[in-house]
Amino acid sequence: MQAEQRIKFAIEFAGMNLAKVGMRPQELAALKDGISQFLYGARGEVESFADRGGIIIMPVLNQDELVDSWPLENFIELQKDCRRMLTGFAHKLGIASLPISAGFGFLALPNTGWHIPTITAGIRSAFLMLCWLLLVGESGVRVRICPEDACGHRVFYQASRRQKYCSRNCAVRASMRRMRNKSVVKSVVEFSRKPTKKHGKARKV
Repeated sequence: MQAEQRIKFAIEFAGMNLAKVGMRPQELAALKDGISQFLYGARGEVESFADRGGIIIMPVLNQDELVDSWPLENFIELQKDCRRMLTGFAHKLGIASLPISAGFGFLALPNTGWHIPTITAGIRSAFLMLCWLLLVGESGVRVRICPEDACGHRVFYQASRRQKYCSRNCAVRASMRRMRNKSVVKSVVEFSRKPTKKHGKARKV
């Protein structure tokens, strides 16, 4: 999974309706698989160091901190923190700090003299740490927030630098509003320029 794909997944995760009634087991399984790939990469896939946020995440060897063991309630809580981080970043206003718990270390590469930074953390802390590192990297510059009220100011990833809205619906809605506003202004201007009809004085009989 590339850095851009990881950021897109975080945005998609933040927008999911996890609290809906009757979430199917296969949907929860797909979510867990996505979180696992976000954190540790897909099995057998070669990733660059930058795509991993410049670190390697080491899982906590605890049954409660395995992705497959996490209940839905934990993902809902993680989603809230993910939304706070993405929204604060996209608004360019910053956010209050999100506390995490992690152990920092290094992984030595034999016969090279190089060391790769690692963090050992539970799912929540690892997810937020990796998300933060990716956002402040090169791929984070295209994370934006939609100016439309109708979508709730959704966070989105720009397909191009000209993209201003999260979806075609929001873009069309904004375009129609601008057209209506122009039409209203034009009508007001035309009305104000209309000559007023002058009434002559009544003649005496």
